[in-house]
Amino acid sequence: MIHRSMPPIPTNPAAIKAEILWLQTHPLWSHHDPDGAHWGDLADCMDMMFVYVDPVTECIEDDATRNTEFRVWVEAGGWYDQSQDKNVPTPDGGWNQYNKWIGCHDVRLNCGAPTADVALLELARLVRFNYNDDGTDREGVPERCEGTFLDPENIEDYQTGCVDAGDGFCSVCGFEMDKE
Repeated sequence: MIHRSMPPIPTNPAAIKAEILWLQTHPLWSHHDPDGAHWGDLADCMDMMFVYVDPVTECIEDDATRNTEFRVWVEAGGWYDQSQDKNVPTPDGGWNQYNKWIGCHDVRLNCGAPTADVALLELARLVRFNYNDDGTDREGVPERCEGTFLDPENIEDYQTGCVDAGDGFCSVCGFEMDKE
């Protein structure tokens, strides 16, 4: 989710390289055990999907003839201690450093672009917006306006709570308006 306060992605080749290297080494992707063990990287915490989408909606439409534009979609997130989740059963032998940590999906980091390098630059913008340089959540991050389902039985019948400011961003929360 792009916010109006986010700077544009860099276009200078040196700045692009620096931004992608910064993203790859960001502490969000690393895990530090209390005993000092350190492991994990961006590849452990990110999924890339290669899709064709409708260029107007940026979604995969049921009518495949509308899906004409290639996109690289990215889902990413840090580490989650599933041993603290009461809904996850304890494995035989109990929890340990090898089975309790899993990569999680932070929907705030969902992004995509026509190419992998631009998708990674979009991810870097979202990481900078939502996280501190030490990998902790950044305080004061705005939240997107809540919408409503006009018909709870139909997920296609969603009405956004955002108000278009006329520039493609919401005048209330500052996030980019959904494409219709």
